[in-house]
Amino acid sequence: MNDFGAIAKARRQELGLTQREVGNRACCDKSTVKAFENNTRDIRLDYVLSIYKVLGLTLEVKDE
Repeated sequence: MNDFGAIAKARRQELGLTQREVGNRACCDKSTVKAFENNTRDIRLDYVLSIYKVLGLTLEVKDE
């Protein structure tokens, strides 16, 4: 999920939000946001989706 975290980090910085602000809005800890952005541990999918929602991002899964 390295690319997903990097996308989230770039978007967060673009929006001028801190990791704490994103975590508060996504109902998770700052440490979860940091770990996701830096790919230092596995993050639950519901947190990934919440973080993406806060950042105005979407995640799409396709069956090709």
